[in-house]
Amino acid sequence: MVTAFFPDVISMSHSCGMCNATSLDEVYEPERSTRGIKVFLCNHCGLVQSLPRIAHAPRRSAAVSSGADWGNVRYGKGFRTNVALEALRRHADLAAEFCILDVGSNRGSFARALLDAAPAARLVAVEPDERVAQSCAGFERTELIEARIEATSLAAKRFDVVHSCHTIEHLADPAAVLADHWRTLKDGGLLVIDAPNIAFLGLDDVVEEWFIDKHLFHFSPRTLVRMIEMTGFEILEGPDSADRENLLIVARKVTTPPPIFGHDHGEVERAATLMTTYVATRARNLAALTAVATRIANMRPRRVAMWGAGRIFDSLV
Repeated sequence: MVTAFFPDVISMSHSCGMCNATSLDEVYEPERSTRGIKVFLCNHCGLVQSLPRIAHAPRRSAAVSSGADWGNVRYGKGFRTNVALEALRRHADLAAEFCILDVGSNRGSFARALLDAAPAARLVAVEPDERVAQSCAGFERTELIEARIEATSLAAKRFDVVHSCHTIEHLADPAAVLADHWRTLKDGGLLVIDAPNIAFLGLDDVVEEWFIDKHLFHFSPRTLVRMIEMTGFEILEGPDSADRENLLIVARKVTTPPPIFGHDHGEVERAATLMTTYVATRARNLAALTAVATRIANMRPRRVAMWGAGRIFDSLV
């Protein structure tokens, strides 16, 4: 069953999406936001988050931009398929019969790999974007649900595994969705979750706007682990400390009371320092890029080709 109504703006509340504290401080205003997004830091738990929390907004035309309106081409999930599958192999028997929920199935990269590796697995793929959802249509042993995960009603204790790749950061209420994953998992079931790592802000080559409009929560290893634990999971495998772009976590559903977390001064301080570093590094790199753009413009009327430009190309344009 899928509900039929989604408000565009879920909340302008200045309470934290994890600890519910009202101690949110505005720390950053992203460049070129089309939704009026501003970035806040919770001074209680250290979670960085964007307001307003817009769960769904009208689709805009694609933009070549290095600002917050960037992020139209959804291709990155496929790069995380093998990492997630190998993590699942370490904690589950892929030869056994099991049922798995793939949240944000996108173009079906993980679904295809999982079905090939697990011949007895049954899969439910949830994907709201009609432009890519049909990629999973017709897969054997697969049920496709074209809807947002928040609007999808699934039976309790139906799944052995829930896989969610680069989806949680888009959600207006990620803690509520994690709690629902707990409900739909069998006792002892596995959660395999992947999300962007805010540690990216500390890299030397940051140039594009990291706080894009579509991302409402910005997790560090500590804040994502804490949110997963507080919704009823035990961490089996934490994020790779060497990966400053992604947070891959494997957790198990438990029935013991979740831990109670207090004020996390260290995480608050780390997040504040990271924001300061990001602003300074990005300003320096944008100035350097502007100088490069001037040099290229001065090459006219000669033609210029860029090879492997990727991220920098959007910023340069």
